[in-house]
Amino acid sequence: MTDRRRLSQVRDLALLRRAERDAAGGDVAEARTREQGAIADAKAAADRVGALAARWYDANAGGALDPDTSAAIGRMLIHAEAGARVQADAAAKATRRHDAEIERWRGLDAHVRAADQVARNLARRVARADDEASLAATADRVTAGWKR
Repeated sequence: MTDRRRLSQVRDLALLRRAERDAAGGDVAEARTREQGAIADAKAAADRVGALAARWYDANAGGALDPDTSAAIGRMLIHAEAGARVQADAAAKATRRHDAEIERWRGLDAHVRAADQVARNLARRVARADDEASLAATADRVTAGWKR
């Protein structure tokens, strides 16, 4: 296979790799948005737990202890804590997904840079071969002129 043909193929490959990397960049942005949303949801759930814990503490610390109110707030607190754990797990999962997408993008970026380097090297080799062929043709014309 000639260098010129390989150069065309490597440039096509680099273009394909660049498109894959750009698509992965969109996936990274989407994963980051989901991660930020999940973190915000987890923080809101933790804030709800904190507010319910404060209400439960106030209900139990007051002079007039109402067992029904205290029990109801305690049940809400338990449910809120379970929800907060679920939200925290979802946020951790979203963070792992975002990190995985970043790593995928970095790998694709490395492939793009490698393909670009190979294309530059082949382009230099093709240009050098063209220059050598041009010089050889000029040398042949000059030599032919001397022989006359």
